Amino acid sequence: MRRPGLRLLAGGILALLAFTSCIGPNHATGHMFKWNGSIENRWGRSIVFVVCLPVYFITSLGDNLIFNSIQWWTGDNPISRPGGGETITAVTVGDQPMEPSKVEEVSR
Repeated sequence: MRRPGLRLLAGGILALLAFTSCIGPNHATGHMFKWNGSIENRWGRSIVFVVCLPVYFITSLGDNLIFNSIQWWTGDNPISRPGGGETITAVTVGDQPMEPSKVEEVSR
C-alpha cells in the first residue's frame, strides 16, 4: 500500500529542517541545563538528566523549530536567556579592568 501523502509530509519536514538555518541561542534547553546543573549531588544530577531526557528532547525541538525561528523572523526570542538580565563582557573603572567576580549582572 503506497502512501504518497506520508512521503510528501516527510519530504516537507526534511526540507523545512534543511533550509531554515536558524540555529539560535536555544534558551529553553539552556533553562533545562541550568536547572539540572543546580542539583549538587552528581549522582542525583545524572539520574535527573536520564529521567528528563524526553523533556530535553521536547525543549530542543521547541527551540529549533519554534523559538529560534521566531527570533530569526522577529528579532525577539519569546523565552528569556537562562540567568536573566544582560551579561557584561568587559567592565573598566577608569583605566583599570574589574575582576569578573566583582561585576554584578544587570537586569533590564
